[in-house]
Amino acid sequence: MTHIGRLISTPILAVVIATCGDPFEPILAPVPEPQEVELNDFIAGSLLDPAAFDLFTGTAVRTDLSTSWDFLFAVDPVLGPTLQAREAVLDLESDAGFHASELAFDDLLEVRSSGYPGDDPVAISPGTVLMMRSRRNPGFSARCRVFGKLEVVAIEGVPAVATLRHVVNPNCERQNVEPGA
Repeated sequence: MTHIGRLISTPILAVVIATCGDPFEPILAPVPEPQEVELNDFIAGSLLDPAAFDLFTGTAVRTDLSTSWDFLFAVDPVLGPTLQAREAVLDLESDAGFHASELAFDDLLEVRSSGYPGDDPVAISPGTVLMMRSRRNPGFSARCRVFGKLEVVAIEGVPAVATLRHVVNPNCERQNVEPGA
């Protein structure tokens, strides 16, 4: 680079750093507002109704059409209504799992980064608040999981339908679940 090129690029770089912050810091998507989703009982419900949830898309998923999901809703004969991570259902190693929260849904602003067992069903009832972690996204070569929180709003009907309120941080490996952050 010539001397003149360095003289021109140095002030431009200084302006970029001053106005945009650290140029090497990743640009993050904002954490969305809470949304609701309904999941149908995987055991007694129709296969045509979504029973599973994909944290990466924040949507309900039919298990007959996709294996891209992190957990499903099922009414267990012994435990009653449960959420089951894909590891518990498919007997596959997965990072997806839950951790109970002692905080109310709105007070939970950051979830933990580890300690998400996924091999056992988690009994739920209206008011249950859980921290959740996704499976690794197979579309990325690096480790990429997303984190979120959910609250069981209602469990109604026969076969049962669970209404879940959730917030998922769309940024890889970020535990902040405060909407708008």
